[in-house]
Amino acid sequence: MDRATAAALVAAAAAERRQRRQRRRAWLMSGFAVLTLAAMTAVTRMVVVLDRLPGTAASLSADTTVPAAPARVVDRASGLSYVLLGSPWAKGCPQALSAGGFRWTDGEGTVAGIVGGGRVSYANACSGVLPRALWGASPSQAASKVMNSVYTAGLRSTRSIRATRRPGSAASRPGW
Repeated sequence: MDRATAAALVAAAAAERRQRRQRRRAWLMSGFAVLTLAAMTAVTRMVVVLDRLPGTAASLSADTTVPAAPARVVDRASGLSYVLLGSPWAKGCPQALSAGGFRWTDGEGTVAGIVGGGRVSYANACSGVLPRALWGASPSQAASKVMNSVYTAGLRSTRSIRATRRPGSAASRPGW
């Protein structure tokens, strides 16, 4: 066999391999196309079936009612207005909290729980006008003074020291 014949046989074999690969790719692509079409048909069928089930579609009727506007706390003295928290919160701020030169003008409150000795603890969200004496203070100083006046004059509470640190002890040094 001469070189030309051998080269022709090799070229023919390579062409046949290329054609087999092309046929295999065509079959694979056809298979993927059929699987994709089947999946799309199944999804479409599920959508149609679920659309026919009762209660899945939201329907509007002519007797639709508009929900009532939420209750608001309107403090006319301070100019604040805010939505009243839901149950169990009720409108109003306890007068016992207005003490020490500060007066709460509106708000809301609820029972927060029972503390030691069976006493009731309350949660309050109150508003009021800042006294003129605190107008020059920073917001944190003003808040601190107001809360100190409320706690010392309006609420019955006790304070106790649980532990002390001696100057120079390891716990009082920076970084410890």
